[in-house]
Amino acid sequence: MQKSSRILLALGSIVSLSTIPLIAARCDNRKNLKDFITTLELKEIKTQGGQKLNSEKIIEVFKNKNQKTKDFKKLSAIDITDENAKIFSGEHLGDVIVNFSLVREKLSEFFDKRNLGEIVTFGGKTPTKEQLIKLINKNNPKAKKLLFDVEDITNNKAKITSKSYDDKVEINFNVVKEKLSDIIKVTNLKEIKYLLGDRPTKKQVLEKIIKENPNAECLALDLEIGEIKKDAEDNNKFSAKIASKKYEIKDFKVEFISSKFKLNEIAPVTDLGEIKTSEKSGLPSYLEIINKLVEKNPELKKLKETKMLNLEADLEVKDITKEEATVISSEFNSRIQVTYAPIKQKLLDVIEVTDLGEIKYLTGEQPTKEEIFVALVAKNPEAKKFEQEIDIKEITSTTAIVSSSKHDDSVEIKFVSSIKTLKEIVNIPFVDLRGSEINKSNDELLKKAILDDINKKYSETKNLSISVELIRQENSAKLISPQNGELKILFLID
Repeated sequence: MQKSSRILLALGSIVSLSTIPLIAARCDNRKNLKDFITTLELKEIKTQGGQKLNSEKIIEVFKNKNQKTKDFKKLSAIDITDENAKIFSGEHLGDVIVNFSLVREKLSEFFDKRNLGEIVTFGGKTPTKEQLIKLINKNNPKAKKLLFDVEDITNNKAKITSKSYDDKVEINFNVVKEKLSDIIKVTNLKEIKYLLGDRPTKKQVLEKIIKENPNAECLALDLEIGEIKKDAEDNNKFSAKIASKKYEIKDFKVEFISSKFKLNEIAPVTDLGEIKTSEKSGLPSYLEIINKLVEKNPELKKLKETKMLNLEADLEVKDITKEEATVISSEFNSRIQVTYAPIKQKLLDVIEVTDLGEIKYLTGEQPTKEEIFVALVAKNPEAKKFEQEIDIKEITSTTAIVSSSKHDDSVEIKFVSSIKTLKEIVNIPFVDLRGSEINKSNDELLKKAILDDINKKYSETKNLSISVELIRQENSAKLISPQNGELKILFLID
């Protein structure tokens, strides 16, 4: 009984194992790849020259021929030959063999036009690779996306090669010597505006040539602009001959019309805003208006800074009121109306820095007006313009009051003052008396000669009380000033 039970159990196990593949097959819901295929004949597949046929190219053609597979993402081709390949899918069951005829594309298929005609080169030289590639692409649009090279270049032919193709393509062309007219094609330069004189400058003509003919920029240093001539019948028409060291040319010229800038073109900003004026009348002066006009207009500023035009001499200001004035230019033969808002200038606007630092003075107990003014201008350069109007009073060793006949206010300035020493005045303590006709043995005459020489070299010492003490054994002397101290100097005598 036990034996028969074991036999039945074993038979049951065998039956169970035999049903596993059937159950697994029933659980795999993938469809067979063959169910989606319309044709296995792919006909022609093209490849570039010597390149191997790859899976991507086969799958691309396969999907085009079998539209139901176009959205399949896990198709692959293996066992690829020149005639067939096996295709399988990671999403489907089974595989298929597809057939095709491999056609290798030739490089020559991309170049229908191989006689390229004329190619212009400088001096008729052999064209460069870059020049030829540009001409090839122009004549063969299909080749624009192709990676190719040009080899064996001569004066009339070359070969096109590519790493992707086995064959080569020979091209022909005719080299023509480049003319200046090939570069400067636009000779009517239209209008050239100029600033000064009665015609544009040669530089302006050259700049206009390059603007109208961008390819001529490489010739900027080579081109020579000849005399700029006015037309006999029309004063606004001009012409100029062009010469070149690189090109053999005769009677090559450019033409243009030209007119001078008007004042309103180089000074378009006529609302000058606030103008600070030092005039008692409250009206801005001629110079104050001109300076503000220059400040507001960069072209005028450039003319002033480069000294191309003396604006103070050229510009005239008339009919000055509290709100406007007329500015007239003889150079630009025109006038403009400017507007502004005058504000009475304060002396404090001129003297912004009131702490003048240290002032060295020569004599007395404090600096003089002149010494203070020098220090004032050093800190406030604008004050130099009012040298005749400024007065300095109530001077102490540390302060002073500055006033001006052109301003209503006054300004207190401060400083630290100290006496200037002889060492600071006489920076080279040496006197050469050789060759002089004085009696060197006479002490008084020698002292006088030394002091005269010092006063000649240093004007500040003329206003000082200086005595001289000789030290003959050292060929030296001591200059002594009660206020400015002592200084030892050397002297040479015969």
